[in-house]
This record gives sequence, C-alpha cells and structure tokens, in this order.
Amino acid sequence: MIWNMLRRVVLGPLELLFDTVYALGFRVTGSPGLSIVLLSLVVNLMLLPLHRRADQIQEKEREQARRLKPGIDKIKRAFKGDERFMILQTYYRQNHYRPYYVLRGSLSLLLEVPFFMAAYRYLSGLSLLRGAAFGPIRDLGQPDGLIMLGGVAFHLLPILMTAISMVSGTVYTRGLPRRNRIQLYGMAALFLALLYQAPSGLALYWTLNNAFSLGKNLIRNRAGKARKEEKAGPAADRAVCLVFCGGCAAMTLLLGMLIPSAVVSASPGEFVVIRAFQSPVRYVLSAALTAAGALLVWGILFFRLSSGKSRRRMAAGLAAAAVAGVVDYLFFGRDYGNLSPGLKYDDPLTILPSAWLLNLGVILAASGLTVFLWRKRKAALAALLAAACFGMCVLSAGNIREIRAEAAALEIVAEQEREKPSPSFTLSREGKNVIVIMLDRCINGFIPYILEENPTVAAQFSGFTYYPNTLAFGRNTNVCTPALYAGYEYRPFEMDKRADMSLPEKQNEALKVMPVLFMENGFEVTVCDPPYAGYLWIPDLSIYDDYPAIRRFNTNGAFMDQEETARKMDETVDRNLFCYSVFRAAPVPLQGLIYDNGKYNEAEAQTLAPWEEYGAVFFAESETRSTGISEEFMKAYTALQHLTEMTGIAGDGETASGEKTFLMLSNTATHDVILLQEPEYEPRAVVDNTEYEAAHRVRVSARGGKMELKTLAQMEHYQCDTAALIQLGRWFDFLRENGVWENTRIILVSDHGYDLDLNHILTGGTEGENPLAPYDGIMAYNALMMIKDFGSGEDFQTDPAFMTIADTPTEAMRGLIENPVNPFTGNPISEEAKNGEDQYVMLTDWRIAENHGNTYTDPVRLTLKNENVLDESNWSLP
Repeated sequence: MIWNMLRRVVLGPLELLFDTVYALGFRVTGSPGLSIVLLSLVVNLMLLPLHRRADQIQEKEREQARRLKPGIDKIKRAFKGDERFMILQTYYRQNHYRPYYVLRGSLSLLLEVPFFMAAYRYLSGLSLLRGAAFGPIRDLGQPDGLIMLGGVAFHLLPILMTAISMVSGTVYTRGLPRRNRIQLYGMAALFLALLYQAPSGLALYWTLNNAFSLGKNLIRNRAGKARKEEKAGPAADRAVCLVFCGGCAAMTLLLGMLIPSAVVSASPGEFVVIRAFQSPVRYVLSAALTAAGALLVWGILFFRLSSGKSRRRMAAGLAAAAVAGVVDYLFFGRDYGNLSPGLKYDDPLTILPSAWLLNLGVILAASGLTVFLWRKRKAALAALLAAACFGMCVLSAGNIREIRAEAAALEIVAEQEREKPSPSFTLSREGKNVIVIMLDRCINGFIPYILEENPTVAAQFSGFTYYPNTLAFGRNTNVCTPALYAGYEYRPFEMDKRADMSLPEKQNEALKVMPVLFMENGFEVTVCDPPYAGYLWIPDLSIYDDYPAIRRFNTNGAFMDQEETARKMDETVDRNLFCYSVFRAAPVPLQGLIYDNGKYNEAEAQTLAPWEEYGAVFFAESETRSTGISEEFMKAYTALQHLTEMTGIAGDGETASGEKTFLMLSNTATHDVILLQEPEYEPRAVVDNTEYEAAHRVRVSARGGKMELKTLAQMEHYQCDTAALIQLGRWFDFLRENGVWENTRIILVSDHGYDLDLNHILTGGTEGENPLAPYDGIMAYNALMMIKDFGSGEDFQTDPAFMTIADTPTEAMRGLIENPVNPFTGNPISEEAKNGEDQYVMLTDWRIAENHGNTYTDPVRLTLKNENVLDESNWSLP
C-alpha cells in the first residue's frame, strides 16, 4: 500500500500528464505515432527550463569541486584516519560545502528517472499502440524488428536511441572529468538493456527524447562560456515562498479534497459495488494523492529549481490560479445537470457565450485583486490563501464525514448481500399474482412510437391498458416514489405535514405499505430493489427485517462479475475524479476542452480498439454513434435479461406451490441511458445507427403522431426505454408459455419522466415550446402507467382517464384487498384525493445525501388545476 501511495504521488501526475498530452495529440493528428512525437516534444519543452537550471547547478557544483580539490588533495596527503575525516569536515564547513553536494552533479540524470518510469508504465500498456503502424514500424505495440540478419530480427530503435545518447553524452561531457562520461555511457547502456525488448512506441519516445537532448547539448556548447557563466537569480524571499506554498496548498485542497469529496458525498452509494464493497473514501484519497504529487512534490521541485525571477512569477501565477479556481468552482458550472459515477453528465455540456464573458470578467477581477496584493501586501495574500486552506479543510472534513457515515451503512448492506442467494421469486399457476414494476424515468410519451416501430413488442404487450394522462408529483425519485408505493397521503407536500418524522423514515414506511398489506392478506411477497430504502443509493433491505416472510433482493448488478465491475469503476474514478476537479476549477472557456465529452482527454477513450468488446467507458460521438458500454446501464439491463431465470413457477415440481404472490420490483435501465444498436436495441461496444436513423428519421404512432429525435438525450432515452420493453416482452412470453399470464395483474409505472424538449408530442403544440418555463416541460411530470389485469384478453387499449402514480397501490389491490388501510398510519388507501381537488408537482433537491431532513428543502410548487396533465393551460406556475 505504501508503494502504491508513493507511486500515485510521484508517478501518478506524470502518467496523467502523458495521457492528457497524448490524447490531445491523437485528437489533432489521429495518428498514434505522431502523437508520440508530439508527446516527446511537449515533455521536453516543459522540462527545458528545469534542465537548464539543473545544468547551472551542476556547473556551480563542478566549479566549487575544482576550487576545493587542491586543498582536499593536500589534506589527504598529510593526514589519515579519523584525523583526516575531522579536518576535511572542517575544511568543507569553512568553504560552505557539504559532501552530498556531489549529487547535484547528477541532477539531470536524477530528473530522468521518474519520467522514464512514468513513460515506461504508460506507453508499455497503451492499447492504442497495438497494431498501429508508423513509417517503417509495423506495430508500435511490439519491438520494431527492423533489421533482419540470418533470419534473426534485431531491433533498430533501441540501438539508435543508445547511439544518440552516447553522442549526446560526449557533447555534454566535453571538458569534464572522465567519470562524468563513464556515468552517462553507463546510463545509456542501462536504457538499452531495459528497452531492447520494449514496445517500439516506447523506444520511439525515448529515441526522440535523446535526439532532443542532443540538440539541447549542441546549442548549449555553442553558447559556450556565456551559457556557463549565467548566474542563477536571487533566492526567493520568505514572502514569495509563503505565497507559493500557500497557493500549492490551496490548489491541492481544492483539486484533491474539496471538489472530490463534494462529488462523492452527494451520492456515496453510486461509487460502491455492493458485492465487492470498498469505502468510496478511497477515491477522495486517490485524488488527494494525485493533487499532492502534482503540486506539493513536482510543483515545489520546479519552484526550487527555478531562478529567483521565475520563482516570483510562479508564486504570483499560482496564487492567482488558486483564487480563480475557488471562484470558478463556487459560482460557475453548477447547473450542468446530473453527474454519473463515471463523472459524465447526462446531457452534453452546453456553455453559452454569455457565461464565457461573465466568467472571464470575474476571473480578471479576482486576478487583479491577487496581483494587487502580490505587489503591495504579499503577507496579506499569504494570509488569504491560508484562510482559504482552512475553510476548504473544514468543508472537506464535513464531506468526508458524510461519506464515511453512509459507507458504514452500505457496508452493512454489503454483508447482507453476501449472505443472500441469487434473486428469485415465485408466481402461481393457481392463485392470483400481482406484479408492480417501476421503470425509473421511463417516458410515457414514447410508448405509442415504440409499439408502432416494434410489432413484436406490441404483440407481447397485448392485454395492457395504456394511460397517457398520468401525473408524477415531481421530477425526482426521492419526491415521487413514496406516493407511487403508498398512495396519496405520501404526496410530497402531504409528507411535509408530518414533520415529526424524517424523510428517510417516511420513505422506508412507504416502501413497506404494499408488501405488508399483501403479506397480511395471505400473499407470498418478494421485493426487489426498493428505491432509496434506508435512504441509501443501494437499497438497504434491512427495512423489512421485522417481516421475515417478505423475501427481498437487490437485482441491480447481481448478474455481473462484481469484482470486474469494481475494477472498472476504480480505473475510471481513480483517474477522472481528479480530472473532474481540474475541469470544475478551470476557467469556463477551457472547461469544454478539459471535459472532452466526459472522456477527460483519456487516450484509451478516444477510440475503441477492435479487440475491446465490453466495459470500455461509454462515449457518444453523436446522436447515432458511440463506443463503450456504461456499467450503470448494464447493471440494470442484465437484471431485466435474467427475469426468466429469477422466475419460479409454483407447482412446476421445483418450486413450492403457493396460492397468491406479490412481486414489487424497480429497475433503472430506463434511467442510466446510453446509445444502443438499432434495430435490435441492444448494447454494443461500437454503435453506429447512421443508416437506420436516416431511414427512420421520423417515427410515427398508431394514431398518426409524428416524432423526430434530434438530440443525444432524446435518442438515448427512446432506445433504452425500447430495450426495457423488449426484455419485459420476452418475459411476458415466458409467463404465457408457463400458464401464469391470465391470472397475473401487471402494473408498469415510472416514478417520473424527463424533460427532453419533446413536449409537443404530448400537447400538440409547437416544437421547442415549454409552457412551464423556466421549469422543466410537461414530459418531466408525465409518468408511465400501463396495467394488465386478470383475464384482460389480447387487445391493447389506450385510456385517456386521469391517473397519477399514487393510484398504483389501489390498482394493485383492487378486488383483492377490501378497503385497504395503511398499516402504519391507519388511514384508508384510496383514490379519492385526486377527485375534486387540484394536484401538484414539487420541485426540490434530488440528492438524498443533502435532502434528508424532516421536510423537503426549498420546495417549489407547480399546480395542475384539473385532470388533464397534457393540457398546458391547466398548469399554474408559482
């Protein structure tokens, strides 16, 4: 572990630098080979001032050694043993010399070591080089084998690299003691041994480095004595050092602690693979180590090797960057939307020119203040940076405390999950079966178009009644699911009236209402993935511990390799969390370049290699093309794929007979959306729907409606909703084949919709209009509701009746439980509350880690004045 932490601190920032520069080069050139050339050029230019300063320090050490040599030789001739040692120490002290100063003569070589290690680690494992040709090199991922003698391949690049290195060493050590030349030749031979069998891409990089070094030495020697006599600038005074160290500390805390801890604390459960549990605090630690390495190790090293003038520039620039970074993070980029665990926003990043101008103005003002303090009050600037550091420490500590608290609860859930068998449930051939499936964020308005485009799915859904006029009570899961599972007394503003209970307690209560009622009425009950149970992202199934008869499972991710899922999450978050911090702290005009559509300039994410099939980071190049597959989508999608495996049929000889069953299941495949391959609507490592979309640009419904999908979000939601219905349809066929269709009631419902700028397909209005502006459009509050009742026949029907998600419990219990009463409040469960009174929508913070008091924070109320959700004139804004 200590070695890993040291590697993260010393080599991690260098590897990230290499990856970013290489990715930018690849984006520009499209050539793996040319990208190596650009990488070598950029790294050498960046290090040029350091090497120049190192040369000056080495020259100073050599001059001092030459000056002291006569005296040292005289002492060695005249004295022996301890007496010689004591006199030499006195002689060194009188001349302000330390024996370890001899290491300064090897400073340039010492600088090469970590860069070589980072380059070796990075380029040796870079899959973009595999099979990539560059000039005469057939495969940059393999040794070059450019020379064939007697049927034996010899590698030219390592030999050329060594030859250039030896020539460069000869030029560099001209006029220096022989031991310096031997030292450089020894290093050249060592690199030859290390890199002879290395991938040619790595050998090419180091050959170019040596060529740049040779050019630098030739120029250095041509400059002659003028170069050697160049004096270092004056040492930075104490105030300059304080400002620089304060800037380093502030940037380290901002990029490595405050922003990462804020991201993870917003939803710690999203950064956990429950069956391979590790605390998400480790991601904050990883970002902190990377930031510390970049700023406190390499930053201070650069500072120490710089001249006095350069130090002053670095201190002033870093202080200004720290102040601007804090301003950018606190006041800009807060409305980019929902952030996934892969640090990618749901919607494409859109930055308006007005935001650019405002941000530049604010940054100029902040930088102006910093420059003023730098010139007039350096001590005050250092104090300001210290105060910022203290504030960020306090905020970061609070965030980490929240992460640790939820991680402790999740660890208990993880222990429970490890002890559970695979998810399963039973349906009866003889008695009644009731199934309630919540498809998170499934879009109601897409259903007619999906069924028209997919006749097989339409046939599988025969017997369902579709309710297009269905209201959700908000646009977020925390607001909507209580009413969906427990009825009208759990509408959000009604929940707020019960201010003596916390929101987590009320959420848990709501999730138990239907299971407990069905259990008490003789049903065999199974619950899968109850949303926000325990107010945790990964449901805490212990909320049902008081009811041992209720079987409970988490199906999300249960059918994936948990260790592999955790490994892939580690790879993504370990790298991108720090990059996300840089993105948020950067000036707005640079944020798009850094964000890179959620790839953060990762070289491997720029293109999907042909041997990659599954698990690459998902990236949509356009509305029709993408690479990679989202882990979050696959966790939910594989659960739908395995519904048949989870289903046991009572009386089939393997499963105990039961008279009545109740299944309550939720799934997020319609929420964690990606592009899928059409017309199969299946996840693929490489998706290209260009031809299919050209032929199906305008989709139609059975009633003549027309819909054109133009944006990435529209396409992703439509495709994932279609994929979910396809998997459900296949399961419905299984139910038919096993004789449990006619005696089964199925309710498909979503907790809410999503604003996709398609309100016109619901309202019949003009495309692009939003009558609820500045709030989300009607589609966000139009939930899915489809019901297949017992013996419902084979016709698919559409019913315009007004429904809400709070009708779910009464529809599930209709005809099975007479006059149902809430077992926790004693209140009747009915649909009377929607008759004769206005309904409403609550807008509030979706983050359960933040919004978990006794009432919802800062609620906004939108009112529906009558029973038509789709009529824009019926809505009343606050």
